Amino acid sequence: MRPFIRSAAIAAMTYCSAVPAALAQGGPFRVDDSGVEAAGTIKLEAFGAFSATRSREREVSFRPGFVATALPFVEFSLGLARGAEARDPEDAKRRFWATRLEPEAKLEVLPVDRHGIGLAVKVGAAWRLSAQRLGADVDPDQPGFRRLETLFSTAIATVQPIEALALNLNLGVERDRIDRRTAPLWGVGVVWRAMADGPVGGTALIAEVSGSDRKRSAVQVGMRQSLSEDRLDLDLVVGRNLTDERATWLIGGVAVRF
Repeated sequence: MRPFIRSAAIAAMTYCSAVPAALAQGGPFRVDDSGVEAAGTIKLEAFGAFSATRSREREVSFRPGFVATALPFVEFSLGLARGAEARDPEDAKRRFWATRLEPEAKLEVLPVDRHGIGLAVKVGAAWRLSAQRLGADVDPDQPGFRRLETLFSTAIATVQPIEALALNLNLGVERDRIDRRTAPLWGVGVVWRAMADGPVGGTALIAEVSGSDRKRSAVQVGMRQSLSEDRLDLDLVVGRNLTDERATWLIGGVAVRF
């Protein structure tokens, strides 16, 4: 059995290669692509999202990830998100803060660069680590600390008919352990590499729509600028309906690869 595993790993290292950064999604985008980073890569992602509504919701996320040389077809990541929203309609300054830990793993089943079609499966979870309201006690309507909130699994397909264009399709399911219900997840995203690598790197335009059976469809449109031979990505995104509230969001993100 061990020789078979070793041979499979060597074959995967030979044939699996990541989608160019400008054509990959991830970061502040909800719809994912099927590719993983190159074997041995460490990636650090961070983004901040700010709502333009009166409640001024906001979220900051930091997500380190890596692809081990021994498992070049699996990408692991661990997100730490800190979000705030105004729970009191009479006082938008009284914010409810929550911190979540979000581990994820993505398995690349079929590399997109072999036949122009890529397949992957991603699984993950979200744990609430803490919750508090500034200037007051913990919100009594919220569940306790350090609690597993959600589990999810998503099938991902990427179709790349030409080098500069990619279509990403996501279909999955999410289990909400607080509401004790299961909901389908879906998403469609298009990535167009508008400018090939030049003196300032590559530029991609990204548009996507995603949702589930209990929320309005979320829309995101943005631009990704890749620098330093795709080792640095800068994202600027405008989103709509990213939460239950009809709101416009402005999102900025950065990703660094080592």
